[in-house]
Amino acid sequence: TQPFWNSDRDATQKAPLALSIYIDNSFSMGSLKGNLSLLDIAKGKAADIIGKSGPNDQIQVLSNDFGLNENKFMGRDEALQQLNQIRISARTRNLGSILDKQKKLLSTLPGRRHEIIHISDFQKSQFDLNAPLTDSIRKYFVSVQPTKTNNLSLDTAFFENPSLLLNEPNPLTVRLKNKSDESIQTSLTLLVNGQLKSVPNLELKPNELKTTSLSLNTSVAGDQRITLFTNDYPVSFDDTF
Repeated sequence: TQPFWNSDRDATQKAPLALSIYIDNSFSMGSLKGNLSLLDIAKGKAADIIGKSGPNDQIQVLSNDFGLNENKFMGRDEALQQLNQIRISARTRNLGSILDKQKKLLSTLPGRRHEIIHISDFQKSQFDLNAPLTDSIRKYFVSVQPTKTNNLSLDTAFFENPSLLLNEPNPLTVRLKNKSDESIQTSLTLLVNGQLKSVPNLELKPNELKTTSLSLNTSVAGDQRITLFTNDYPVSFDDTF
């Protein structure tokens, strides 16, 4: 959607446009929403905006790379080609440095309407919304957000005794971390040599680091194959010890 793009511009808005579009291509923009990355979604939104530009408008496409090829203004077709070249990057920029860059570039095209657009997931560490915005340039901030997922991880697991005792309870301390902003209910499964020993149910509050204790009883001497896991679909890479 383009709530800020109005084809019925009044007389004061008919001067050609100089438009600077910033696309956030930091690592967080690799997160998925459905089958698309946030970067793909951001580029799609930018392409829609560019496609609605006028034949005399000039467009500049900027990413965190601040590449030399991103310093120039261009027409619609060339801007779309520039947009398609943006890839995920290890570079990050704060809001102030991005706005400074855009303002300097826009100042090279006097006599045009100046507009700035940011398309990002707006990570708090990168975008200080207290940055000074007190100038006459119109600015639009378009947010793209990933599909929300809960992430529960096994943080630590250890036995209180350095060696297991046969036919006696062996306390196993487990710490789990809820990395989401919502409460999570889960089960914690303990397997010993492939046999199910314990499946307690747990509830973790938002962002809670929870410590619990399991009891392992074995009658077999020697090495033990112990597996501890929880169920945290769809983020499952950190669910098993």
